[in-house]
Amino acid sequence: MTDPADLKAKRDYLVQQLEDGTFENVLLLFESLPDYDQLLPDLAADLSIRVRSGIYRLLLEMEGRFDLRLAQVAPAMAAKLDQPEPTLRGDLCSALGLVGTMNEIEALEPLIDDPNAQVAELASEAIDEILERNLPGK
Repeated sequence: MTDPADLKAKRDYLVQQLEDGTFENVLLLFESLPDYDQLLPDLAADLSIRVRSGIYRLLLEMEGRFDLRLAQVAPAMAAKLDQPEPTLRGDLCSALGLVGTMNEIEALEPLIDDPNAQVAELASEAIDEILERNLPGK
């Protein structure tokens, strides 16, 4: 099990790198050190738009090359869909569209009726992306 203080130090470092716009450093860390994956759900729900957009870009870069690793963090990401802020819910839906498996559809379905129209649309799109990736020809 990872030491919580070590995890916090890693998270703080990644947040600083993303805030500073040094995306390549973050990408290199995630590509070479799988233990950083466990930080993805919290970072994907971070209040800073720079952090969330950096994580979305990271997921795009890793998609297709690290799908098994990313699928392992999808349940923890889905567990964060109850965020009070619509922007966070929407960004998490988008992230799950990239990394989610059929198992995350159940967590996304209630958001199709989200009071925020953009969240509802992003949840629907995420489900479509998951289905397309997992049920070719659908």
